[in-house]
Formats: sequence, structure tokens, C-alpha cells
Amino acid sequence: MYRYLSNMKIRTRVSLLISIAVVGFLLISSVILFTYYTTAKNAENFHELADLVPVTGQLIHELQKERGASAVYFGASATGGSIQDLDQQKSYTDKAINDFSAQISQQKNIIYNENFINIVNAAILNLNKL
Repeated sequence: MYRYLSNMKIRTRVSLLISIAVVGFLLISSVILFTYYTTAKNAENFHELADLVPVTGQLIHELQKERGASAVYFGASATGGSIQDLDQQKSYTDKAINDFSAQISQQKNIIYNENFINIVNAAILNLNKL
């Protein structure tokens, strides 16, 4: 191998060294660009997931308010608890459930972890039972 290289012209040897360096540079650049692309894609998916936070928070808030209204109704039933307050809160909760389901439906094209999808589907099934 050494004899083969020593018999080459200097121009050829320099060209060979430069081309090896350029190929190495291109390979390393490709790996770095792919890493940045993957990071950007994950950040985009995270941003989409972050859009669920306010809707989920509102749903949890309305569910807690309905739970409180139910406790007041059942606790005060002997003294004539207000069913209108409970019905009104149920309508707010139903709206929050519909908003949550709509937000999830809009994000079906995002690739989530399978475990996350199973948890969300189970939550929606349980919410529909209410």
C-alpha cells in the first residue's frame, strides 16, 4: 500500500487526501443534520401535545366542579338541594368533554407513544360513561 502511494503523483495524493476529508465531512454533516431534524420534529410534536394542556385542564376543572355540585346536591337533598345547579354544571362538563374529544380528534395525525394513545382512549371511554 505504501509503495502504491509513494508511486503516485503528489497531485493525486493531495486529491485523494482532500476527497477522503470531504467524504468524512459530508458523513459527519449528514449525521448532525439528521439529529437536528429529529430534534425539530420532536419539538413540533411536543408543541402539538402542549396544545392539549389547557383543554385537559379545563376538563379536569369542570369534572371537579361537577363532583362538588353532586356532593352538595346529595348532602343537601334532605334540605332540598338544587338539581338545577347540578344540571347546569353537567352541561358545562359535557361541553368540556366535547372540547377535549375534538382536540384529540384534531391531533390524530401526530405520532404519539402507543402507551399514551391507550391511556387517552381509555380516558375518553370512561368520560363517555359519565
